[in-house]
Amino acid sequence: MRPSLVASHVASNTIVVTGKYSGTLKLEDPAKDCVELINDPKKQDVVRLNYSGKLSGLSGTKWTFIAAEKGSGTFTQSHISTTKAPLFFSSTTGIGFTAVSGTITIGGKVGSFKYKVTWSNQPGSIGATSMGSGTATGSWSCPAVETL
Repeated sequence: MRPSLVASHVASNTIVVTGKYSGTLKLEDPAKDCVELINDPKKQDVVRLNYSGKLSGLSGTKWTFIAAEKGSGTFTQSHISTTKAPLFFSSTTGIGFTAVSGTITIGGKVGSFKYKVTWSNQPGSIGATSMGSGTATGSWSCPAVETL
């Protein structure tokens, strides 16, 4: 069953970032850029998506988004713990964002999200230095998901 997407106004396989940093990132090759780490719709669904592109004010061009939820479906949170939040970071600089609140629909090969985010030099770390805030809206639709 395909979950209904929360970010329907964003083109498939993109992330649109606004705020302190802005730009649009894309999954260049969805067949290779989507990795499903765990898919047990009743227990846990974890995906890693590898995006490419440039965000204003940042030097990285390769970006990784990792999200984990308690199974497939739509999840809305008004406050997300730093250590359990979806992460987005540059594989070259380490700079990225941690979701603070928002909604994600996750279902393995397809999903979407809309988050308020905080940027830092070490996303997901309690001692990270804040570098601003913004929003991130994205979606993915992968023809196949590489499973690890």
